[in-house]
Amino acid sequence: MNKVTVAVPQSVVEETIAQGDVSILKEWWENQQGNLSSDEEKVYEAWLELFFRDRKMKPAFLPERRTIARARLRRFSADQLIQAMRAVAGSTFMMGDNSSARRYVDFRNMMSNDAKVEQWLDHSVDQNTEKAAKSEQHEQLRLKLKKAASNLRNSPSPTLQQRERLLDLLLELKDYGETFDWRTGEFEGHDEDGRS
Repeated sequence: MNKVTVAVPQSVVEETIAQGDVSILKEWWENQQGNLSSDEEKVYEAWLELFFRDRKMKPAFLPERRTIARARLRRFSADQLIQAMRAVAGSTFMMGDNSSARRYVDFRNMMSNDAKVEQWLDHSVDQNTEKAAKSEQHEQLRLKLKKAASNLRNSPSPTLQQRERLLDLLLELKDYGETFDWRTGEFEGHDEDGRS
């Protein structure tokens, strides 16, 4: 009888050992009988990158996860599923800031049905809207600072109110990781979008 040697991914071996369950290895083998579609692979790779990047032990794409991904890929594109996962990654609750201090980042939690994916896609839109609003607030603050600094520089005898207004705006600007030289009207540092 000929023996066959198969290279089992380290993540499958580690998950089998961590769970103490040989069925994980068996499921992996059964899963290998059919190759992943490019969309399934794209979703799986994004999931690993978003939620397990810093971990040595990475979870395998077990049949349960693959079945869930396939079912969602019938209705949603791989990019939409990745967008939904990014929304999950942006949720402090799902990432472990909850009463059980548990992360809810498995396929069962994120995309067990179409409604959950839609929920996370809607949440993603809300996050983008919030980011755009924050960017607009930052831009408005920059304009106010420039005006207040110009008024202060051009005033022969600046009032206490003008100085306090500029100070308040400068303190608010620190929240954006930026500084402002009121004498020159120049900003230094970066905001979240990397603008200097």
